[in-house]
Amino acid sequence: MMAPARENPPWIFTWLICLVFSVSVQAEGPSKTPLTDRAVEQVRRQAKYMARGNQSAAPEFFSALATTNFVQARISSLNHSILNIEKKNLPSSVEQCLEKRAGLCGNHVAAFLEISKRLKLRARPVEFYFRGDKPQKNHSHICVEVFYRGHWRMFDITWGTYFPISGSRHDDLADVTRLRSDRRSRDWAVT
Repeated sequence: MMAPARENPPWIFTWLICLVFSVSVQAEGPSKTPLTDRAVEQVRRQAKYMARGNQSAAPEFFSALATTNFVQARISSLNHSILNIEKKNLPSSVEQCLEKRAGLCGNHVAAFLEISKRLKLRARPVEFYFRGDKPQKNHSHICVEVFYRGHWRMFDITWGTYFPISGSRHDDLADVTRLRSDRRSRDWAVT
């Protein structure tokens, strides 16, 4: 003969769920990227503020613009050069760039991409080269493109610049391919 099944009181399940949640939260500990976490929250607030009253522009435009402004204002190429000349440790992560307020175009893009990932923006790096009259005059640069409304749109994080297409909506921006194909594209720059 089987013993009757013993029912646990409902509070046991609530207590067990709270215990498991408490242990998992405690196991995580403090964030390893507090400056990046704060950046994401600030960018969210700024994008929301910029989008107020503007129903025609894509929300991704405002998120990308707020992220560009945030990174460009806080990670300085000049500070990176000073650290380099003074033989100090250069930042090697987004968190270190935000802490030291220093970085080059690649660092700017890495910070933008990390913040974008947390904002669920679809973004990618775009590297291109400027050819000089001699190989020593060749230079590379890296920017980002953000995807919205079916197209990639370029943002130059280092210079805080984007390129609206003339005669279009203000969030209709050129991608790197279009910029390279039209010599007048430098005239489109908004910084």
